Amino acid sequence: MPKGTQGALKVAASISIVPLDEKGPQGAGMAAACLPLLPGPLQLRARAMADQRARSRFVLCHWAVLWLARQAAGGAPVTYMHESSGRPVLIPGPWLSISRAAGHAAIGLSSTEQIGLDLASISAEAPWRSAQGYPGLAARIPSGATGRLPFLKAWTELEAIAKLRQIPMQQLLVSPAPQACHLASFEGQGLILTLATERASTVSIAWMGWTAEAGLEVSHSQSFSPSGMSRGDKGPMQPWP
Repeated sequence: MPKGTQGALKVAASISIVPLDEKGPQGAGMAAACLPLLPGPLQLRARAMADQRARSRFVLCHWAVLWLARQAAGGAPVTYMHESSGRPVLIPGPWLSISRAAGHAAIGLSSTEQIGLDLASISAEAPWRSAQGYPGLAARIPSGATGRLPFLKAWTELEAIAKLRQIPMQQLLVSPAPQACHLASFEGQGLILTLATERASTVSIAWMGWTAEAGLEVSHSQSFSPSGMSRGDKGPMQPWP
């Protein structure tokens, strides 16, 4: 289990939003070029996928994890693997959480503690369902609130807690007992993002773009303090109370 990283992160949680659909001249064939760079088990999973779009998104997501982890480690070697539970792990660090939705990946890194991250689409096409029959989910939806957005915020909260604490999602759906941790939710660009940590901390969110060399570059970055926007930045993501 990772305990840290060679290159310390400046904030408690650093989240990168990465596009997974190849676009433009530099996008053509990028997933194919990145596939051999993944760890063997991930290569096997990708090659077994019949759907080309799903395979491309899978490859770019996991290559982005490796690329970002190596940057955070100052170029030092990083081993990327999955525990038997399915939790993604970087050795020697940093702590990692991943979520995908609507052609994007949210990749969270932390040098200080385990984190849980969930990303969901709030578009009209995104599937959603009633909280009826799920008391743990219903308990997180404000009384009288209806529709997609309150449901999705509650859902992403539970998913983030499940990843943080390694608790089965089904258990959280049926148990109304709250899990004591800090939750921070953000909304923007048709997405809702929730981060679960053990304590309130500063969060950075960077919107990334691909380079021609299959690297990543920041197109917009924001920083959030536990009390809200730390610099008055009115960027793509906004805190969701």
